[in-house]
Amino acid sequence: MSSNDKNPKISYECGALLKQIHDMTEKHANNSLRGIGLTLSQMHVLLALHNEPGQTLSMKELEKHLLVAQSTTFGLISRLEQKGFVEIVPDAADRRVKLVKLTASGNDCVSGSDVKRREMETLLLSSLTASEQKEFFRILTKVRDTLRSNTVEGEE
Repeated sequence: MSSNDKNPKISYECGALLKQIHDMTEKHANNSLRGIGLTLSQMHVLLALHNEPGQTLSMKELEKHLLVAQSTTFGLISRLEQKGFVEIVPDAADRRVKLVKLTASGNDCVSGSDVKRREMETLLLSSLTASEQKEFFRILTKVRDTLRSNTVEGEE
């Protein structure tokens, strides 16, 4: 089936459904994280750092990872630094580069939130069989990769 043969109504409805799912999961996550004084966006920063060797990324790497503007990244990092979850340090090789490092408190926060993330994932997939879950993940990955490969530099 060529892209011209695809039903525009289904394409619109898929986009609307993805938006609704995103909004509902984000609301659920923000409500859950409110108890520890974080937002989902802030948790994404902590998770990105947590999953890196050395638990450190440059501001530019975080910006690309989060797909947000430099000003948004700076605001997220500033708030996390005030809460003691990250620290900003100069790069030893290039002092102009600012590195963001996860603190012990930030690491504890990520570890403590893991149960909540697993609960949300379980809820999200609860109506799907094991084979449907695998297929759902495969399709989501395929769609993400298509979008990623068609993103123009500076568009994110």
